[in-house]
Amino acid sequence: MNEAKWFTGARKFPQLVGRTPDGGKIWGGPYTITQVAVFVVGLFVLWNTAWLWARFSLVGNLVAGPGMLVALVYAAGKLPFEKRSPLVVASGWLSAAERLINTPVPARVLRPHRVGGSVLMIIPDLQVVEEPADSTELTSQETSPAAEPVLTGVQLLLAARSQSC
Repeated sequence: MNEAKWFTGARKFPQLVGRTPDGGKIWGGPYTITQVAVFVVGLFVLWNTAWLWARFSLVGNLVAGPGMLVALVYAAGKLPFEKRSPLVVASGWLSAAERLINTPVPARVLRPHRVGGSVLMIIPDLQVVEEPADSTELTSQETSPAAEPVLTGVQLLLAARSQSC
């Protein structure tokens, strides 16, 4: 007697965690093994790097931390489950991110060209004040409180501008 056996390729189904013994779902579940691993690693990383990301108020930190963790677990659940290891998928993500970071942004270089325009510069007459050769030679006019202060170049430009306006 001749028998013919036909075998089809086995299809992998994701192993689920989080069903109750009677088959009911837990809140937000069921979760894949990848999601559980991402949750554990993400919780560890968030706990140890709280000094880096926890810059909000108490309520803000309680929203931001679990929010990032939920987003990571949700994204891990959306990974296609095929005959690929999660480590292979993660290394693909890292190589893609590295390519994005290390690839230079193409810039459009313009040819040299003439730029038109004009500039108006107002240069007031500068007062030149000679300093005494010896500091003991101060006159009574220089030491009196009624003496007019010496203006700097910037103060002179500002004064000239306010007079012209």
